[in-house]
Amino acid sequence: MKTPICFALVFLCLASLYADDTQALPLISQWRVRDPVYLQYRRQIDALGPKLSTMTEEQITESLTVFAYRTQSTDDFFVLAAPTSIETLATINRLEHPSLGKEQRALLLPVMRGLFIPDNPVSDLEKLMFASRAGNGVPLLINGEAFHFIREAKFNSNEFAFFLDVNGDFAFPLTQYRISSDFGYRVNPVSGIFRMHEGLDLAAPAGTEVFAARTGSIIELGYNAIFGNYIVIQHSDGWSSLYGHLSKIETTLHSAVQKGTLIGRVGSTGQSTGPHLHFELRKDGKAFDPKHYLSKVER
Repeated sequence: MKTPICFALVFLCLASLYADDTQALPLISQWRVRDPVYLQYRRQIDALGPKLSTMTEEQITESLTVFAYRTQSTDDFFVLAAPTSIETLATINRLEHPSLGKEQRALLLPVMRGLFIPDNPVSDLEKLMFASRAGNGVPLLINGEAFHFIREAKFNSNEFAFFLDVNGDFAFPLTQYRISSDFGYRVNPVSGIFRMHEGLDLAAPAGTEVFAARTGSIIELGYNAIFGNYIVIQHSDGWSSLYGHLSKIETTLHSAVQKGTLIGRVGSTGQSTGPHLHFELRKDGKAFDPKHYLSKVER
């Protein structure tokens, strides 16, 4: 358990480095050796690298300096991460994926390799890291936010999968199916009521394998009168997916799943007239037509 004195030491050493913006930090103007600040950054990384594994928490606190860099439209995340690591650049800047975008953005560049885990995780990736590592590492205060730094730590396979899942198309949850009901208004085949159908119905033989459409974490599963056996997966950027009428659930609550992970099997539980998968995609709670986001729908 970290003492208040240790946290205070870290705060005093880093407070001058981490202002509300990056103006107080050594600024790298160009990502090349002829930039003197970039050269200084690389030299500090090389000097500390062999010592990092044996340094005390106090030595880490004293030696952890941070540089800043404002990205250009042509910059590549993996090039910028090369001097330290993917994990270092991603976690100190609280990035959810490697896409930097075309607009300029300020990045923090620490001279030590490792994971910066926020004490108040927000994204799915941060929550995943926090769940398995809460309280580990050296406490730091960065831009007014509390972190724990774990030296030389790497993403595990699930965390790495979360980070690399860059807002692309969702994979189709079945390998064999027939679209039996589209997204949109229809007469409900059970109740006879004309109402909005907020997903796709995919007819398939009972027991057909159902796969996660995208990397995420299981936030809800169980049984209700409408969807029968169902699963909800939370993805990044406010997206979630729902899988209903399952004959069997093949996953557990709060588990992390990758795109293509087996999560259940097609059934006819709940309000259903035959074996099929009811599949929904939602962003911030609002339903969207899965056909616009699935990588393959023609069957």
